[in-house]
Amino acid sequence: MSVVGIDFGNQNCIISVARKGVVEVVTNEVSNRKTPTLVAFDGRVRQLGEAAAIRLVSNASNTVDNLKRIIGKRFDHPDFQNDRKLFFFKTVELPNGNIGVEVNYMDQQNTFTSEQIVAALFGCLKRIAEKALTPQTVHDCVITIPPYYTDVQRRAILDAAHVANLNVLRLMHETTAVALTYGILRVLPDAAPIKVLFVDIGHCATNVSLVSFIQGKLKVLGHNSDQNLGGRDFDNVLLQRFIGDIAEKNRLDVTKSTKALLRLAHTAERTKKTLSANYEAPWNVECIMNDVDVKGMVTRTEFETLASGLLERILVPIKTLLHDLGTKVSDLHSVELVGGTVRIPAVRSALDNWFGKPCSTTCDGDEAVARGAALQCAMLSPSFKVREFDVQDVIPYGVDFVFGPVSTGPVDASNVNKLFPRFNPIPQVKMVSFFKSDPFQITAKYETPVRGIDPLLGRFVVQDIPQPVNPDRAVKTKVRVKLDLNGVLSVDSATAVQEAPEQNQAPGPAPSETTAAAAMDEEPASESAEQAPEAMETEEGKPPATPSADVPMEDAPASSASASGTAAAAPPAKKKVIRTDVTVVSEVVGGLKKDALQELHEREVAMENEDRVVAETAEKRNDLESYIYEMRDKATLELNDFFTDDVRASFLASLDDTEQWLYSEEGEEAQKSVFVEKLNALKAVGDAATRRLFEFEHRDTHLANLANLLATYEEFVQSQDPKFAHIDTSKRETVSRKCQEVQKWLSDAQAKQERLSKCDDPFLTLASIDAKCKELSAVCEPVMRTPKPVEKPKPADGPAKAADGPAKAAEGAAPESNVREESADTEMVPTESKEDGPAQQTPAQDEMMSVD
Repeated sequence: MSVVGIDFGNQNCIISVARKGVVEVVTNEVSNRKTPTLVAFDGRVRQLGEAAAIRLVSNASNTVDNLKRIIGKRFDHPDFQNDRKLFFFKTVELPNGNIGVEVNYMDQQNTFTSEQIVAALFGCLKRIAEKALTPQTVHDCVITIPPYYTDVQRRAILDAAHVANLNVLRLMHETTAVALTYGILRVLPDAAPIKVLFVDIGHCATNVSLVSFIQGKLKVLGHNSDQNLGGRDFDNVLLQRFIGDIAEKNRLDVTKSTKALLRLAHTAERTKKTLSANYEAPWNVECIMNDVDVKGMVTRTEFETLASGLLERILVPIKTLLHDLGTKVSDLHSVELVGGTVRIPAVRSALDNWFGKPCSTTCDGDEAVARGAALQCAMLSPSFKVREFDVQDVIPYGVDFVFGPVSTGPVDASNVNKLFPRFNPIPQVKMVSFFKSDPFQITAKYETPVRGIDPLLGRFVVQDIPQPVNPDRAVKTKVRVKLDLNGVLSVDSATAVQEAPEQNQAPGPAPSETTAAAAMDEEPASESAEQAPEAMETEEGKPPATPSADVPMEDAPASSASASGTAAAAPPAKKKVIRTDVTVVSEVVGGLKKDALQELHEREVAMENEDRVVAETAEKRNDLESYIYEMRDKATLELNDFFTDDVRASFLASLDDTEQWLYSEEGEEAQKSVFVEKLNALKAVGDAATRRLFEFEHRDTHLANLANLLATYEEFVQSQDPKFAHIDTSKRETVSRKCQEVQKWLSDAQAKQERLSKCDDPFLTLASIDAKCKELSAVCEPVMRTPKPVEKPKPADGPAKAADGPAKAAEGAAPESNVREESADTEMVPTESKEDGPAQQTPAQDEMMSVD
């Protein structure tokens, strides 16, 4: 089972795997540890990752970037509308209001959803991991996401992974992954927990998390983010400066040229990195437009002045989070920084000054997220045993529930119940009880509106509720609400619970549906006529008191005591509990249906196969082209004597004809099988000459090996060496006859070979010579290695021993038998000797002393 962690970044992705007891980052096809988050379309093929980055400047309109910013968002989202101005690819609004990407693919305009684009990238990352884990296939993984992702965005990531045939064990918050990397190998306190603030300033956003650590556990206390503050914003202030300088000095508007703007943007990013280590940095771009070279100089002070507004925003999410959690700066054990942007001196200085001492950078700023994801995947995998370490995360947004009659209209804001508060731990399941006999609807929405996001999460209709056993009593329906490990909300199931009195007991008075229902199943049956009409309860206990206009939650024990004064002394009636599963129809916002997912998966497989066929076709085309160039020179040089004149002329003509066809329109559109067929036709002639050359060059060496064997065995036949004295004459004659047989074959074969020219296929081949060597050795070698006969031991002094009589013989037999038994059952273990020194350890001893 594979263990893979994927850091899904806006600019780059990093893949980490767990194998051989360690977590390591794998490299892609060009040996880079980072894979660009790019998906490009070029003719009949998709270019993913590094392949897309190579052609970004020349194919910008068909290269999709900023995938992290578009996945799961609606077209009218204000952040997307701002980002859209910076995109070089075309985006359109889909019929469902989501974002579509329009590119040229298969020589026609195609529109893809954001899930399809991300799925293509995930497929690329999956193949990179599979290559590193060969022969394992990658299926299970953990993917990291920003903490601020909404329910809709989380569902979109899961859908994209499903389309790419990945099974996501968990969507993990990026800062939580860093916290896991930070804490799992660190010595933590056993009693009083420490609080560490994690600040991750990435390419497009800033995420802040406060985490509490104790031995064997981390607990996330809260998240906060600035979704529009990252490294690209610092790049952009330099880019705007460069655009202004070029317009002033060179009278050029680079914004009118996509290639010029892309090249200048790359220069701005490089300049930012240079200024992190230097106080000034020169920049230049050759032939940016109209064969004009541009250059300039910028200092770190100028850069910090340009970015002053961004620097002020860095501390805002930090201060807000600490204020919301009631935490002081003095309560923090340390502040851990990750992300490429924290390498900017001004950013680091601002954080150090706020904290009052230098912030920590003990985690790898680029790879800590991916490593934490791989660790989490190993923890969730049954194939790995990882140190016990509990990871408890929270959701960044609170979730409210509204219940009432089935409706598709707006949510009734006056009938809201808080179910999952902000920073609620995940995963968590709550059982919510409703007292209704008719179908009803539960509506989930965010507690606080999120900028640009519809607060509605979904509508869940509970129907097919059974008829009440007691007509005067409303049916209690328990609904199972789940906030899973991915932070995704769902209503899994619902069960109708009714209490019917036994037949020997007369049913007591029961309130109508307008009153609150009884307590939980294990409690006595008692009612309260004072409660509001439609009641709801959760397993979390008594909620705060609510106005009469709101729907109260059940508080059965207290209300029972106040409403059952006369019956307090009577024992509670025994109840028979009847449970019935009821139907829940879920209509969530976001997420794809199963049939739509299957359709997208099939289309992704078809496009992946097309990519593979195109790649293999290009490979065979290159093989054919390389063979033509290689053999054209060889045919007139080292292979010249191994062709007849007619065959050589015909072969050279075939090479020229194939080359002309290769660059024709027919050759450009040919399929893989055609290239294979033409290459095989050329190799049938060219490889034959190559084999003749190889046979000619190596024949003498193989003949010398055979001659040495013959000489060795013939010398053995005539040898008078005492070590061979035990081998009789008949066996030596067998060796002699075999040597004569092989020598005759060799003489005949050499005679036939000498009559052939270099351009003829050889009669005396290397394979035949090697076969004769093996045949000769198989007969002669066993004879030469015949072991000497073992000398029989001299008989013991029989008369002297026998004179002692049978009694002594019997006395000696028993000890001999005992020694033989003991030696058979006792393991031989080297011992220490004064003469020989300490005994060497055996492999078995090494294994016994191995430490896990």
